[in-house]
Parts: sequence; structure tokens; C-alpha cells
Amino acid sequence: MVHWKIFSLLFIGYVLKAIVASSDPGSLADLAKILSQLAGGDNCVFRCPKGYKPLTNPKHKPSSDGCGSMGIKLDTSNFPGFTRCCNLHDVCYDTCNNDRAPMR
Repeated sequence: MVHWKIFSLLFIGYVLKAIVASSDPGSLADLAKILSQLAGGDNCVFRCPKGYKPLTNPKHKPSSDGCGSMGIKLDTSNFPGFTRCCNLHDVCYDTCNNDRAPMR
């Protein structure tokens, strides 16, 4: 659920960025701050689904590929905190459980 909330916020931010790119740059920076805070900013906290506790698989090396999914990469350079938030999500997804089925 959190995955789709973040993706939705990123997508909305990306669309709004494209719409207002030619207008006042200050308003875009303000919008980026607001969206970043809505997504948790630098303090993103992810919880494992269904109350699972994070587990460590000693053979697994957690990885992160930034913001995006299924080959689609989102440019989050104008949205402070988003990339870190996406990276934290990836690490959490890697450690919550062994099931790699998409979260619904």
C-alpha cells in the first residue's frame, strides 16, 4: 500500500513539474517541498505488511535502484528526500519477507 502511495505522489509531482516548468521556479520548489513532506521527506518509515517483522537473510545483499518500477525511472532530482525514501522502501521490501509478490 505504501509503495503505491509513494508512486502516486511521485507521479503527481512529475506531472505537476512538467505543467509548471515554464512558470515561476519558486513555486515549483515550494511544491517539491510539500510533496516531499507528504511522502515522509528524509524520515520515511516503512513497515512490513501484515505485521511481519523485518528479517535478515545472511546470503542476500539488499539493493536499491532509486525511484521507479518495472523499468520506468522517475527523475526525482527536484524533489528532495524522494530518492532516499524510494531507496529505503527497496531495502525494506528486500528485508520484510521472502515473498517477492507485489504488495497490493
